[in-house]
Amino acid sequence: MYKTILLAVGMLLLTNLSLMAQWSEEIKLSNISGSYNPAIDDHLGEDVAVSGNYAIVGVPLYDGLANLAGAAIVYFYNGSNWVEQAVLNPLDGQEFDQFGYSVDIDGSTAVVGAWYEYELGTQAGAAYVFERTGTTWTQTQKLTASDGAASDVFASSVSISGSKIIIGSPMDDDAGSSSGSAYVFSFDGNSWFEQQKLTASDEASGDFFGGDVDIHGDIAVIGARGNDDVPTESGSAYVFRFGGLTWAEEQKLLSSDLSQQDYFGFSVTVWDSTVVVGAYGDDDNGSLSGSAYVFDFNGASWIESQKLTASDGEDSDQFSRPLTIENDRLVIGAKWNEGNGFGSGSGAAYIFERDGTWVEQQKIFPADGAETDSFGGALGVSGDKIVVGALGNDENGSNSGAAYIYRLSGVISSQENAKDDFAIYPNPTNGRFRVQLGNSIIAQQLELIDMTGKTCSVISVPQSANFEIDVDLDSGIYFLHVTHTDGVLVQRVVLK
Repeated sequence: MYKTILLAVGMLLLTNLSLMAQWSEEIKLSNISGSYNPAIDDHLGEDVAVSGNYAIVGVPLYDGLANLAGAAIVYFYNGSNWVEQAVLNPLDGQEFDQFGYSVDIDGSTAVVGAWYEYELGTQAGAAYVFERTGTTWTQTQKLTASDGAASDVFASSVSISGSKIIIGSPMDDDAGSSSGSAYVFSFDGNSWFEQQKLTASDEASGDFFGGDVDIHGDIAVIGARGNDDVPTESGSAYVFRFGGLTWAEEQKLLSSDLSQQDYFGFSVTVWDSTVVVGAYGDDDNGSLSGSAYVFDFNGASWIESQKLTASDGEDSDQFSRPLTIENDRLVIGAKWNEGNGFGSGSGAAYIFERDGTWVEQQKIFPADGAETDSFGGALGVSGDKIVVGALGNDENGSNSGAAYIYRLSGVISSQENAKDDFAIYPNPTNGRFRVQLGNSIIAQQLELIDMTGKTCSVISVPQSANFEIDVDLDSGIYFLHVTHTDGVLVQRVVLK
């Protein structure tokens, strides 16, 4: 059954959650000394990805090999520190290639897109595969479309999962100008070969099919932000499944409340039986505030199960541009959000966790955020690490760019029966609410903490187990931390 879940309401579904952790900024990768040094207009962080202890960051406008030839930087966490491990360049790199516009990594294999590469024509595009042996990264193959042509911008998006790579070519014109396509490459043990070209069953001019792609196992999802099924540029996404011999279109996805210029399908991500599609033009929280839609496979078809918006969404945030999923964790960028009041376009990212339903856990932004940084414009997640791109960061010159690593901290509370010992009502609240603690809980300290980890209010320790709290704080999501003799209890509080 479809549920439109606004985040304030969604918080109620996890008021009994006692297991709580926080994400904190670990390092700004662009500050690491190495052979690459960010410079004006490099756009470091245009795209990012992470796999285990390896992160890759695209720098498409870097002039290392030639003017706007681009590069990709591989960083490695050695158990103590992040270090630059390699600066990747294509063997045939040329000016204007913009190598590093798209990147992805899976284990010891990285794929890097150069969407303006022109072997097959101006802006035809190409992708490059690199393999790591020990600490050395080596280019093993260059990938191009079998029918590539000028202006296809092949490799404007790339994704790798094991022995499969999918590459978007959104301006391919098989069905008219910019109808778009995507190509799946498979590894046969010796080399990568083009397995199949994918197009939409209802492809049409201006769809930009392949503008974003993702692959996980035998499932691929492809966005078509310009599709006009409802009104103009409402958008769509397509799920393809590999049946052992060929890929077949399984379902076309549309949101239940699709409207003009939602750009549904601008961003897509898939993990197992869950697909999430971004619609940065959705206007639930104001024009271009953005939203994301979750689809789950029920064994027969993909069903829209949830709509996600930011708890503090506003005009022009462009929430869901981009997004990425791993297991029960979803990270959604909002590159034009004001972060922590840093100014328009400083950017932010939102972390959602699934426990039956998806709930916003935390909003992250950099400590040194500034206007037009576009933090959250690129994302990657792997285990306890998130990498975030900020191509507009100006620390090393205008639009030199940056990337940040965030890491998940330890558990704040591990008491499994917290729901029986800790209740808050009403919730959501206008600022006045009651707290009911179990008789065995002896409170020592009470704090209200916002989603960035900042303590917003320290509350006097009550003399009873049932007491009232009255706070005057901005609307939003907070966490009431009750420190007691045996640990810490945590409950979400939603202030209206």
